[in-house]
Amino acid sequence: TGNPLDFIVNNTMMRVNLKEALQPGQSIRLDISWSYAITDRSMFVLSREGYEHFPEDGNNVYLIAHWYPRMAVYNDTEGWQNKQFQRLGEFALEFGNFDVEITVPEDHIVAATGTLLNSSEMLGKKQLKRLQEARQSFDKPVVIVTPEEAKANEKEKSTATKTWKFRAEN
Repeated sequence: TGNPLDFIVNNTMMRVNLKEALQPGQSIRLDISWSYAITDRSMFVLSREGYEHFPEDGNNVYLIAHWYPRMAVYNDTEGWQNKQFQRLGEFALEFGNFDVEITVPEDHIVAATGTLLNSSEMLGKKQLKRLQEARQSFDKPVVIVTPEEAKANEKEKSTATKTWKFRAEN
């Protein structure tokens, strides 16, 4: 552990060359540093990710999808699913458990897959009450942050940040 491994980057894919073959039932931990460029959605037709600017409000909405590095799928009939990432269309995906921390300007609201772990730090009392209601009722959608609350957040741009913490379990 802690030793660098040889790797090859091929466009949207990376292959890590292990020193020894990983046998069935064995596991290995890989720590990888990476970055993700957030693009202008208007530059790509039908994009599922990026930001969209709203000039009338002077703000952006960010849609971040398919951003997390993940293992290629290996199945019994086709072997390794090692096709390049495509902006459009679906792809094979191994499910897993994720702990994610997203740091944004303090006036931003984050929605993500999984359970919000630090809701009491991120939301106000009324919003927390609505979140609890949403967790107990599946009859109709519950708005956690109202449009009025969101507009109030937009009045002044924040220079401070806060970190939203989510956990998604397979």
